[in-house]
Amino acid sequence: MARNQDTSRQEQAERKRRLARELDIAEEGDIEGLLTEEEWFASHNARDMIRHLGGRLSDRKSRLLSCAIARLVWDVLLDERSRNAVEVAERSADGNTSVYELELAEKQANEVATRDHERQLPQHQHFRAIAAKMCAITKPNAAGVCHFVVGFSQGGENLLTRTANLVRDIAGNPFRPVIFSPAWRTSDAVALARTMYEAREFSAMPILADALQDAGCDSDDILNHCRDTAQVHVRGCWVIDLVLGKQ
Repeated sequence: MARNQDTSRQEQAERKRRLARELDIAEEGDIEGLLTEEEWFASHNARDMIRHLGGRLSDRKSRLLSCAIARLVWDVLLDERSRNAVEVAERSADGNTSVYELELAEKQANEVATRDHERQLPQHQHFRAIAAKMCAITKPNAAGVCHFVVGFSQGGENLLTRTANLVRDIAGNPFRPVIFSPAWRTSDAVALARTMYEAREFSAMPILADALQDAGCDSDDILNHCRDTAQVHVRGCWVIDLVLGKQ
Protein backbone atom coordinates (compact mmCIF):
# COMPACT_ATOMS: atom_id res chain seq x y z
CA MET A 1 0.00 0.00 0.00
CA ALA A 2 2.78 2.42 1.02
CA ARG A 3 4.71 1.53 -2.13
CA ASN A 4 1.67 2.35 -4.30
CA GLN A 5 1.30 5.71 -2.56
CA ASP A 6 4.98 6.48 -3.11
CA THR A 7 4.63 5.58 -6.79
CA SER A 8 1.57 7.78 -7.13
CA ARG A 9 3.38 10.75 -5.56
CA GLN A 10 6.36 10.22 -7.82
CA GLU A 11 4.13 10.14 -10.91
CA GLN A 12 2.38 13.32 -9.81
CA ALA A 13 5.72 15.06 -9.19
CA GLU A 14 6.93 14.01 -12.62
CA ARG A 15 3.76 15.38 -14.27
CA LYS A 16 4.38 18.70 -12.56
CA ARG A 17 8.02 18.75 -13.69
CA ARG A 18 6.92 18.16 -17.29
CA LEU A 19 4.38 20.93 -16.96
CA ALA A 20 7.00 23.26 -15.48
CA ARG A 21 9.24 22.63 -18.48
CA GLU A 22 6.37 23.36 -20.85
CA LEU A 23 5.68 26.63 -19.07
CA ASP A 24 9.37 27.57 -18.96
CA ILE A 25 9.40 27.78 -15.17
CA ALA A 26 13.03 27.62 -14.23
CA GLU A 27 13.11 27.43 -10.47
CA GLU A 28 12.51 24.06 -8.87
CA GLY A 29 10.72 25.75 -5.97
CA ASP A 30 8.00 26.97 -8.32
CA ILE A 31 7.03 23.44 -9.30
CA GLU A 32 5.19 22.79 -6.04
CA GLY A 33 2.80 25.60 -6.87
CA LEU A 34 1.71 24.01 -10.14
CA LEU A 35 -1.44 22.04 -10.77
CA THR A 36 -2.23 19.47 -13.40
CA GLU A 37 -5.21 20.11 -15.67
CA GLU A 38 -7.28 17.60 -13.71
CA GLU A 39 -6.36 19.31 -10.44
CA TRP A 40 -7.19 22.72 -11.91
CA PHE A 41 -10.81 21.78 -12.58
CA ALA A 42 -11.22 19.89 -9.31
CA SER A 43 -9.54 22.46 -7.07
CA HIS A 44 -11.34 24.38 -4.33
CA ASN A 45 -8.17 26.28 -3.44
CA ALA A 46 -8.22 29.58 -5.31
CA ARG A 47 -4.86 30.63 -3.88
CA ASP A 48 -3.15 27.58 -5.38
CA MET A 49 -4.88 28.29 -8.69
CA ILE A 50 -3.74 31.93 -8.72
CA ARG A 51 -0.22 30.82 -7.79
CA HIS A 52 -0.32 28.37 -10.69
CA LEU A 53 -1.20 31.19 -13.10
CA GLY A 54 1.71 33.31 -11.93
CA GLY A 55 2.42 36.21 -14.29
CA ARG A 56 0.08 34.88 -16.97
CA LEU A 57 -2.86 36.71 -15.34
CA SER A 58 -2.87 40.29 -16.64
CA ASP A 59 -3.09 43.20 -14.20
CA ARG A 60 -6.59 43.93 -15.48
CA LYS A 61 -7.80 40.38 -14.88
CA SER A 62 -6.07 40.25 -11.50
CA ARG A 63 -7.85 43.48 -10.53
CA LEU A 64 -11.23 42.17 -11.65
CA LEU A 65 -10.66 38.85 -9.91
CA SER A 66 -9.79 40.72 -6.70
CA CYS A 67 -13.04 42.70 -6.94
CA ALA A 68 -15.13 39.61 -7.72
CA ILE A 69 -13.71 37.81 -4.68
CA ALA A 70 -14.40 40.83 -2.47
CA ARG A 71 -17.98 40.96 -3.73
CA LEU A 72 -18.51 37.45 -2.34
CA VAL A 73 -18.48 39.02 1.13
CA TRP A 74 -20.31 42.22 0.18
CA ASP A 75 -22.72 41.84 3.09
CA VAL A 76 -19.80 42.07 5.55
CA LEU A 77 -18.42 45.25 3.96
CA LEU A 78 -20.75 47.52 5.91
CA ASP A 79 -18.78 50.73 5.53
CA GLU A 80 -19.35 52.53 2.23
CA ARG A 81 -15.63 53.33 2.01
CA SER A 82 -14.84 49.63 1.73
CA ARG A 83 -17.44 49.10 -0.96
CA ASN A 84 -16.30 52.22 -2.78
CA ALA A 85 -12.74 50.85 -2.94
CA VAL A 86 -14.02 47.73 -4.71
CA GLU A 87 -16.17 49.73 -7.13
CA VAL A 88 -13.43 52.23 -7.97
CA ALA A 89 -10.92 49.42 -8.44
CA GLU A 90 -13.31 47.63 -10.78
CA ARG A 91 -13.69 50.75 -12.92
CA SER A 92 -9.94 51.32 -12.90
CA ALA A 93 -9.39 47.90 -14.48
CA ASP A 94 -10.73 49.34 -17.73
CA GLY A 95 -9.04 52.71 -17.30
CA ASN A 96 -12.19 54.51 -16.21
CA THR A 97 -10.71 56.18 -13.11
CA SER A 98 -7.73 58.37 -12.41
CA VAL A 99 -4.71 57.34 -10.37
CA TYR A 100 -5.79 59.89 -7.76
CA GLU A 101 -9.27 58.32 -7.44
CA LEU A 102 -7.75 54.87 -6.95
CA GLU A 103 -5.25 56.09 -4.37
CA LEU A 104 -7.97 58.00 -2.48
CA ALA A 105 -10.25 54.96 -2.47
CA GLU A 106 -7.44 52.81 -1.07
CA LYS A 107 -6.63 55.39 1.61
CA GLN A 108 -10.24 55.65 2.75
CA ALA A 109 -10.70 51.87 2.80
CA ASN A 110 -7.50 51.54 4.81
CA GLU A 111 -9.00 53.88 7.41
CA VAL A 112 -11.85 51.40 7.81
CA ALA A 113 -9.51 48.44 8.19
CA THR A 114 -7.42 50.32 10.77
CA ARG A 115 -10.52 51.35 12.71
CA ASP A 116 -11.86 47.79 12.73
CA HIS A 117 -8.53 46.57 14.10
CA GLU A 118 -8.48 49.22 16.84
CA ARG A 119 -12.04 48.37 17.83
CA GLN A 120 -11.05 44.70 18.03
CA LEU A 121 -13.94 43.67 15.82
CA PRO A 122 -14.29 39.98 14.84
CA GLN A 123 -11.22 38.87 12.92
CA HIS A 124 -13.10 37.88 9.77
CA GLN A 125 -14.71 41.34 9.53
CA HIS A 126 -11.38 43.11 9.95
CA PHE A 127 -9.65 40.92 7.38
CA ARG A 128 -12.39 41.42 4.82
CA ALA A 129 -12.01 45.19 5.24
CA ILE A 130 -8.33 44.65 4.41
CA ALA A 131 -9.38 42.66 1.33
CA ALA A 132 -11.55 45.56 0.12
CA LYS A 133 -8.65 47.96 0.63
CA MET A 134 -6.33 45.62 -1.29
CA CYS A 135 -8.60 45.73 -4.33
CA ALA A 136 -7.48 49.34 -4.83
CA ILE A 137 -3.73 48.97 -4.31
CA THR A 138 -1.54 50.13 -7.18
CA LYS A 139 -0.37 46.65 -8.20
CA PRO A 140 -3.30 44.19 -8.23
CA ASN A 141 -2.86 41.22 -5.90
CA ALA A 142 -5.69 38.73 -6.30
CA ALA A 143 -3.89 36.14 -4.18
CA GLY A 144 -3.70 38.61 -1.31
CA VAL A 145 -7.39 39.49 -1.53
CA CYS A 146 -8.21 35.79 -1.67
CA HIS A 147 -6.09 35.21 1.45
CA PHE A 148 -8.02 37.76 3.50
CA VAL A 149 -11.45 36.69 2.24
CA VAL A 150 -11.05 32.90 2.31
CA GLY A 151 -8.08 32.30 4.58
CA PHE A 152 -9.97 33.60 7.63
CA SER A 153 -13.40 32.65 6.43
CA GLN A 154 -16.58 31.72 8.22
CA GLY A 155 -18.16 30.90 4.90
CA GLY A 156 -16.95 27.30 4.89
CA GLU A 157 -16.72 25.03 1.87
CA ASN A 158 -19.28 27.03 -0.09
CA LEU A 159 -17.12 30.15 -0.11
CA LEU A 160 -14.04 28.13 -1.07
CA THR A 161 -15.88 26.61 -4.03
CA ARG A 162 -17.31 29.93 -5.19
CA THR A 163 -13.90 31.58 -5.07
CA ALA A 164 -12.28 28.79 -7.10
CA ASN A 165 -15.09 29.03 -9.66
CA LEU A 166 -14.37 32.75 -10.07
CA VAL A 167 -10.75 31.96 -10.92
CA ARG A 168 -11.88 29.45 -13.55
CA ASP A 169 -14.37 31.94 -15.01
CA ILE A 170 -11.71 34.62 -15.43
CA ALA A 171 -8.69 32.49 -16.32
CA GLY A 172 -10.40 29.76 -18.33
CA ASN A 173 -8.32 26.68 -18.98
CA PRO A 174 -4.63 27.68 -18.82
CA PHE A 175 -3.66 24.29 -20.26
CA ARG A 176 -5.66 24.69 -23.47
CA PRO A 177 -5.85 28.35 -24.56
CA VAL A 178 -8.67 28.96 -27.02
CA ILE A 179 -7.96 30.56 -30.39
CA PHE A 180 -10.77 33.03 -31.05
CA SER A 181 -11.56 33.80 -34.67
CA PRO A 182 -12.28 37.49 -35.44
CA ALA A 183 -15.11 36.25 -37.67
CA TRP A 184 -17.02 35.20 -34.53
CA ARG A 185 -16.96 38.79 -33.24
CA THR A 186 -20.20 39.81 -34.93
CA SER A 187 -22.19 42.92 -34.02
CA ASP A 188 -24.81 40.76 -32.25
CA ALA A 189 -22.21 38.88 -30.20
CA VAL A 190 -20.36 42.06 -29.26
CA ALA A 191 -23.58 43.85 -28.29
CA LEU A 192 -24.66 40.98 -26.05
CA ALA A 193 -21.25 40.70 -24.40
CA ARG A 194 -20.95 44.46 -23.85
CA THR A 195 -24.43 44.70 -22.31
CA MET A 196 -23.71 41.87 -19.87
CA TYR A 197 -20.29 43.28 -19.01
CA GLU A 198 -21.51 46.79 -18.30
CA ALA A 199 -24.57 45.64 -16.31
CA ARG A 200 -22.63 42.90 -14.50
CA GLU A 201 -25.58 40.62 -15.29
CA PHE A 202 -24.80 37.47 -17.26
CA SER A 203 -28.07 35.59 -17.65
CA ALA A 204 -27.83 36.00 -21.44
CA MET A 205 -24.71 33.83 -21.71
CA PRO A 206 -26.63 30.97 -23.44
CA ILE A 207 -27.92 33.51 -25.97
CA LEU A 208 -24.34 34.64 -26.53
CA ALA A 209 -23.47 31.01 -27.24
CA ASP A 210 -26.16 30.91 -29.92
CA ALA A 211 -24.87 34.14 -31.48
CA LEU A 212 -21.32 32.82 -31.54
CA GLN A 213 -22.42 29.51 -33.00
CA ASP A 214 -24.40 31.35 -35.71
CA ALA A 215 -21.17 33.20 -36.53
CA GLY A 216 -19.38 29.89 -37.04
CA CYS A 217 -17.87 29.31 -33.60
CA ASP A 218 -17.16 25.60 -33.21
CA SER A 219 -15.20 25.74 -29.96
CA ASP A 220 -16.76 23.39 -27.42
CA ASP A 221 -14.84 25.15 -24.65
CA ILE A 222 -16.45 28.50 -25.49
CA LEU A 223 -19.94 27.20 -26.13
CA ASN A 224 -20.00 24.95 -23.07
CA HIS A 225 -18.76 27.75 -20.83
CA CYS A 226 -21.60 29.95 -22.01
CA ARG A 227 -24.25 27.26 -21.63
CA ASP A 228 -23.12 25.77 -18.31
CA THR A 229 -25.96 26.73 -15.97
CA ALA A 230 -23.79 25.99 -12.92
CA GLN A 231 -21.05 28.40 -13.97
CA VAL A 232 -20.96 31.83 -12.33
CA HIS A 233 -19.82 34.70 -14.55
CA VAL A 234 -18.25 38.01 -13.56
CA ARG A 235 -16.47 40.90 -15.21
CA GLY A 236 -13.32 39.43 -16.65
CA CYS A 237 -15.04 36.21 -17.79
CA TRP A 238 -12.64 34.77 -20.36
CA VAL A 239 -15.32 34.29 -23.05
CA ILE A 240 -16.75 37.80 -22.64
CA ASP A 241 -13.22 39.19 -22.82
CA LEU A 242 -12.49 37.29 -26.03
CA VAL A 243 -15.64 38.64 -27.65
CA LEU A 244 -14.88 42.21 -26.55
CA GLY A 245 -11.18 41.94 -27.39
CA LYS A 246 -10.05 42.58 -23.82
CA GLN A 247 -6.90 41.15 -22.25
